[in-house]
Amino acid sequence: MLEVKNNTLNSEIYLKLHAECGFKMYEPSDVEIALQGDIFDVVLYEDEEAIGMGRVIGDGRIVFFLKDVMVSDNYRGKGYGNIIMNEIMKYIRSVACPEAYVGLMSTPGKEEFYKKFGFIERPNADFGSGMVMYIE
Repeated sequence: MLEVKNNTLNSEIYLKLHAECGFKMYEPSDVEIALQGDIFDVVLYEDEEAIGMGRVIGDGRIVFFLKDVMVSDNYRGKGYGNIIMNEIMKYIRSVACPEAYVGLMSTPGKEEFYKKFGFIERPNADFGSGMVMYIE
């Protein structure tokens, strides 16, 4: 049975799903510190096994950034990503002020998924490209 739980993400689930989805791995102690900065998270469970997640970081009013939206390979294509995103967007809409900024960095090839929720690609006529830096 599918179950949606909010604000229950821990380092064990985070690292399990990162490994299953081929995302970057971090030290458990670093993940524990990072998760303290979440303002909201969603974990999907199928028969008590964590199969998907999504995190929101930001200031809780004006700026929100989606991180680690993922569903385990064996459960993709069943609409579970939509469930995660709907929970996240419901939360953001409940706390965001008018004109709040919601950003994310899409995994290559997943841009169309996020467009369904109203996200726009950058660069475009109004916005420059996003930028990142990794600290060594």
